Amino acid sequence: IMWLEQAMAAKLAYGKALTHWHNAYQFCGYCGSQTISKESGHMRQCTNNNCEKIHFPRTDPVVIMLVEYQPKEGPALCLLANHTRSPDNLVSTLAGFVDPGESLEEAVAREVKEEVGLVADSVEYISSQPWPFAHSLMMGFYVKVSQCELTLDDEEISSANWYSATQVKGLDDWGCKSDTTQIPGKQSIARYLIDYWLAK
Repeated sequence: IMWLEQAMAAKLAYGKALTHWHNAYQFCGYCGSQTISKESGHMRQCTNNNCEKIHFPRTDPVVIMLVEYQPKEGPALCLLANHTRSPDNLVSTLAGFVDPGESLEEAVAREVKEEVGLVADSVEYISSQPWPFAHSLMMGFYVKVSQCELTLDDEEISSANWYSATQVKGLDDWGCKSDTTQIPGKQSIARYLIDYWLAK
């Protein structure tokens, strides 16, 4: 998808998300009976005559955030982390799913606290990106904190470090054929947030 024009990539992402949803929802979550595709694949319906529950494609909300710390002296720093499910040389922003009954801002603050032990002083919405792996909507935020000591959730985060803009600019793009530290490619909202921060 990353090598295609945006319009075509969006169509393929939509198709992938629908395909995943059809595979995952072949049975009714209410009564357990089989479901069938309806409305040209845009809904599924339970085949049990006593249920007939209608199911629609779902989207899971995910917050993704770039965290900034401004020391008393020197340039602002951003936090980049290596996640336990990522290659060892890839660093990126923090992210996490939104819990039921939680606002987006609350989810951002919770994830920052849980993953790296920092308290969010301010949370600013920046942009969003559909992410069909499997059916998420990534909502990007810019977070400022007033402390820099990190306490990592080692089940989620392998390592995390503060980077200056100069250091970030020296990192390679993901996919570069080397063992250097790399950041996500330009097709991702994680990279958009990093570039947004660099532009500031």
